Amino acid sequence: MKQGKPGSYLVRKSERKHGQYSLSYIGLNGISHFSITALFGDYYIGGRQFESLRDLIGYYTKYSCLLKDEKLEHPVQPPEPVSLSIRMVANYSYSKPHGSEALSFLAGDVFVIEDNVNESWFWGRLQRTSERGMIPKAYLNDAPDDLSPYAGKPWFYDNLSKEEANELLMNEGVVGSFLIRPSQGRVGDYSLSVRDDNGVSRFLIKKQGLQYLFGGRLFDDLESIIERYKKEFIEQGLSLGNPIARREQTPPTTPTSLGGLRDLNVNEDTPTTPIYEATIESTVGLGIVKSGFLVKKGTSKKWKSMFFILNGEDEQLLFFDHNTRTRPKGMIDLTYSTVYEVHESLFGRPNCFQIAVRFGDTQMFYLCADTCDEANDWIQALRKFCSKTRRTATQIMTNSDVKQLRGLEMNIIEAHNLPPGKSYHPYCVVSLNEVRMSRTPVKEGENPVWNEAFKFNDIPEDIVSFTVAICNRNKRSKDQDIACLTVALQILTKGEVVDDWFQLRATHSRTEAGTIRIKARYMHEMIMPVEEYSGLKEILLKEDVLCVTSLMEVCKDRDTVASRILNVFRHQEEHHNLLKRLTEKEIENEGKPRLVCLFYVTAWVIGIRAVLMI
Repeated sequence: MKQGKPGSYLVRKSERKHGQYSLSYIGLNGISHFSITALFGDYYIGGRQFESLRDLIGYYTKYSCLLKDEKLEHPVQPPEPVSLSIRMVANYSYSKPHGSEALSFLAGDVFVIEDNVNESWFWGRLQRTSERGMIPKAYLNDAPDDLSPYAGKPWFYDNLSKEEANELLMNEGVVGSFLIRPSQGRVGDYSLSVRDDNGVSRFLIKKQGLQYLFGGRLFDDLESIIERYKKEFIEQGLSLGNPIARREQTPPTTPTSLGGLRDLNVNEDTPTTPIYEATIESTVGLGIVKSGFLVKKGTSKKWKSMFFILNGEDEQLLFFDHNTRTRPKGMIDLTYSTVYEVHESLFGRPNCFQIAVRFGDTQMFYLCADTCDEANDWIQALRKFCSKTRRTATQIMTNSDVKQLRGLEMNIIEAHNLPPGKSYHPYCVVSLNEVRMSRTPVKEGENPVWNEAFKFNDIPEDIVSFTVAICNRNKRSKDQDIACLTVALQILTKGEVVDDWFQLRATHSRTEAGTIRIKARYMHEMIMPVEEYSGLKEILLKEDVLCVTSLMEVCKDRDTVASRILNVFRHQEEHHNLLKRLTEKEIENEGKPRLVCLFYVTAWVIGIRAVLMI
């Protein structure tokens, strides 16, 4: 790698984690190393999921940048071919328990082992059917070194002569039926036999290095040849159909060098079958920090309940179709992630939050909990493991029980003079940085009035601006962006309310596109350990509510103070008594200056809302 040029790369086994891999890449600024997680036959880099290492490399070669404006270009060839797969052969037939993830198989079947689940079970892929599942270890033997890489495939016949192949296709095949066998005259090459209208046609597949030459094209494997010519003509009017069917209950043929299945001790006394028990610990180990069901938004806008596990040891969030499954449906790499709350207006459902994974192209995962408390628990648990590569002073302070709390309150009031159009059904989408957080209802006309308030608590410290995008609702086609506005948080004086008209810019040009009125307040507060507030809480909760009424005489923003104080009383389950005492105070102060009344009105409204929520 040291003598390579920019764009050179190689994949190697990880030195720190057994069974994992590292992608080493020479970029414009030197060598970078990226962790690749192998999990039950899938491969993850930065949380993005691939079915094979080949797909992973292909994605960052053709479709996406590994680093900014940098793609994989020049593979570094190993000194000799490397096999990443472990193959094993079944000694005995096995029938899976009903409803389990285990595989049923026949003696002589060949498997590619993808993961070591526990001391009794493998996770692997059955070559004959391409099915994946659990396999009892006691039923398997290591595959011989000279076993063909295609042994066990339904279309591969290792010990079949040209004449036998012709006879098999003519007697049991139909037009398009095919099989592949090793070439009799050319060692290392293969012969593809296909049934056509006139008999059987044979085609030579030449091995060239690590690839195969067929029809003037190079292919990485025999499967690629089959897939291509199932879609295209292999000769005039002929495409590949289904492989010639093997006789039922006949184990896949293995090479002559095996001496038949006798050398594998096939069909001797069957071993004791291990008890099938799918446990999450088999997948995650002992690093489980939190687990439970959440609802996940899919690509088709549908929400599906899935089982989630936070693996603190590897800083991963895994999700499963159910808590009885062994193989995860996917994995989110938290080392590249940030967690954000989601306002219920964005999806029309409460208790949502989102995870942004920033590795190459940003991936967004939208999740929903049953309750607000459950959502907050997940958010706090996830944030402990997110983006640890970007340690800041705030994180250091968090470790010493001192927290910085950032919040943003805003009210999207109205817009004037939007660009003229045939019909307008505008609504606003609010984003923090590039992450969508909330939206307003759809209104009518070029001067819409929304007057929608949003409150974002405990926003991540990487948020430096908010954006309001105005979109036009279209029932027959995709909604169109009309105009947008971005406001840097640094221009907002901390703790003070800004109520102003802002100039909008057209989305697809730099022209002005009307104005929008926004009322906003950015808060950045230092939160001490809870025991530091015990004295204040004691004074605040006194029976005479003197502290509460005194605060109203000196505070300007009485609505906010009333809300905060009421939350304290609610947490102590004293909010009913507070409203009772304020009512008594109001009666006593009849005819006197009505300072308490000003607080009482706000507290009464908030209190009624609080009572209704209980």
